[in-house]
Amino acid sequence: MAGAAVKLALDRLPQTVRRIAEVVGMDAALALVLHYGGKTVWPAKHGAQRAHLAEIMGEAEAEKFTTTWREPVPIPLCQRAARAVAQDALRAEFDRLTRVEKHSARAAVAQLANRPPLHHTARHIWRLLGQAEVGGAVQEAGQGELF
Repeated sequence: MAGAAVKLALDRLPQTVRRIAEVVGMDAALALVLHYGGKTVWPAKHGAQRAHLAEIMGEAEAEKFTTTWREPVPIPLCQRAARAVAQDALRAEFDRLTRVEKHSARAAVAQLANRPPLHHTARHIWRLLGQAEVGGAVQEAGQGELF
C-alpha cells in the first residue's frame, strides 16, 4: 500500500483513519496504518510507546495524536482501500497499454497477468476490468441498464 497510498481517496478510508488524518495529516495516518493496522494503539504520553509513535509519525504528529486521543485507538487494516487503489492502478495501466501504446485489449491483459505484486490471472483481470465503480461501490458493468 505504501507506493499507491498517495492516490488513496479519503472516501475509501474507514472513518477512524479519516479522523486521524484530519488531526495528524494523511502521511502520518497512513504510516500509523502501515505499522499498526489491525492492532490497537495506546496513545502514551511518555516512554517507549510514545517514542515509537514519534519515530513512525513524526514528533509533532505524535504529540497531536496523544493529546487528541486518551484511550486505546483501534487502527483498521484499510484492506478495501488498498485493494481499490491497486485496482485503479491496474485499470490505469490497462488504459495506458491500450490507448497510448495501442495494444489490443487481449495483449494488454496478457501483459498484466501475473505481474507482481498482485499476480492476478488473466481471467481475474478481465473480471476487474468489467467492474464499474458506482457511488463508491463496485458493481458488475453489464448491459442491464440497456433494458
